[in-house]
Amino acid sequence: MKNTVITFVSLFFLFFMAQGTASAQCTKNIKSRTGTVYAAGPAKTTFKATGNTVTVKVNKTGGRAETRVNVYANNQLKKTYQFPNGNYSREKVLAVNGVKNKTIRVDIINQSVGNKFEYRLNCFSAAPASLGSVSGLLAGQGKKTQTFDRVCSSKKRIKITVTRQGGQAKGIITVKKNGRQIATRVFGKNEKSVPLTYSNAGNARYTVELKNVSVGNTIKYRMSAVQLD
Repeated sequence: MKNTVITFVSLFFLFFMAQGTASAQCTKNIKSRTGTVYAAGPAKTTFKATGNTVTVKVNKTGGRAETRVNVYANNQLKKTYQFPNGNYSREKVLAVNGVKNKTIRVDIINQSVGNKFEYRLNCFSAAPASLGSVSGLLAGQGKKTQTFDRVCSSKKRIKITVTRQGGQAKGIITVKKNGRQIATRVFGKNEKSVPLTYSNAGNARYTVELKNVSVGNTIKYRMSAVQLD
């Protein structure tokens, strides 16, 4: 009985860790920058957190300056790290929690007078649900092609929506996955919206083409895509 309980607890722990690993895969590099910081002023990088956690990676790639890295959320200092003076390379990772939709600012501050600090900065947060969108107006026989961002995990689905915002032209919707056509759908002149959902969408590039097959009528459209669990 004791062994059974231990086994159950172990399996539960492994399942929880697996779930955490899957979630951790759904991150996106939402801000990147390289540069050199001198004593004259800091390098400031600002962005909005798309998830509850932001991971800031700073690579010292050159220079000798003693340099401080400060990470702020809505102007409140959350994390700091000091690169000591010296000729070396190093990566420092700073994770900040509880920051969803907050404005993140990373300050890289050279604290030497005569030395420089060369760096590479990458900031990661949860991959946003939105994979992109485009709006416009198609005249007769016109067409528009939109390529969306990739879904962040192979287990997730993609939902593509083509919406009519005006006009009465008939259209043709063509969907391609990694360049291969997987669907063709008529967009009736009285249809307001066409949702298309596909499973196992990770690591694939989806492209949608909307063509106006009328001559004298128009389509005012919006094409968008989101990732689903």
